[in-house]
Amino acid sequence: MIPEQEPQTGLPTGMPPVQREYPPVQPQYQPVTPPPVQPQASQPIPQPAPQPIPQPAYEEPQAYANGQNSYDALGGETTILDSLGGETTILSSSSPVLTGFLRRLSTGELIEIAGSPFRIGREQGSTNYCITDNTAISRNHAVIQIRDGRFFITDLNSSNATYVNGSRLVPGQETEIHSGFLIRLANEDFDFIVQ
Repeated sequence: MIPEQEPQTGLPTGMPPVQREYPPVQPQYQPVTPPPVQPQASQPIPQPAPQPIPQPAYEEPQAYANGQNSYDALGGETTILDSLGGETTILSSSSPVLTGFLRRLSTGELIEIAGSPFRIGREQGSTNYCITDNTAISRNHAVIQIRDGRFFITDLNSSNATYVNGSRLVPGQETEIHSGFLIRLANEDFDFIVQ
């Protein structure tokens, strides 16, 4: 038979708890106080001299198959989209350059002119900016070129013309454009912005 136990101590009922005295625990180690740190004069870490980045030989752009090639004639930042949906950003070591943008007035969309030549039209396989929701735009409507920090637009013999500030462009003839100019492709208006 098991004697009844007290709920608090787990000892049989009526038995007094045993009191034991344990010697105090002595630490096994002595605490060490580190010596104060003396401030030292900071010395610059020597940096290696910058090495020039070798530039690859220029190759004429392909026909922008699937819109994957992006060339920046000014040596700025270029983002290349690969066929798997990823992207690689190529950074340049040259000084900052101006970037051109088109703001599509009907939608408010801001389009970066990423590379030169920058083709605009309805045909997805051969343009850098494809306008699929406006049938008045030609398949290959216009191209913007960047040379020496300057921007030029050329009408590619489009069906419904290209206009700069209301003046119709002669197909195949370059026209220099500046920030604030209004560009019209057929019946689609864009503000040209340089930043």
